[in-house]
Amino acid sequence: MISAPFPFIYPTKPHVRKHGPAGYKNYESYRDWLRDEFSFRCVFCLSREQWWVGLSVWDIDHLMPQSLFPFGECLYENLLYVCRQCNLNKSDHLAPDPCEIAFGDCLIVQDDGTISASNEAGELLIKTLPNSSDLSAIA
Repeated sequence: MISAPFPFIYPTKPHVRKHGPAGYKNYESYRDWLRDEFSFRCVFCLSREQWWVGLSVWDIDHLMPQSLFPFGECLYENLLYVCRQCNLNKSDHLAPDPCEIAFGDCLIVQDDGTISASNEAGELLIKTLPNSSDLSAIA
């Protein structure tokens, strides 16, 4: 049996933030912090920056959407580093917080690159990010 390649293994522990900058007036100012925070990869689909040309395909996502939580626009704890496709898919939907839930306990990457849910949080991730549930398109 072939196992999923390393880049597509979701963490089995919640992400622990290593930075905590504050005071910026624009969430875009946190970009370099977030790039490092999430190891230059999309927290949802695990794509890596080096796989795509240019930073224009990388976004800063608000875990709690600005439409629901306008005070979280510039809170570092509310910001995630994501690829453009996952950001567009998530839009203003709610998604599990990778700092509270280990995505590796929620999602199973099949050998063919498809992802299945192992619990309700995984089902919510797949429902929220439907185009990101097939990693074979990225590989």
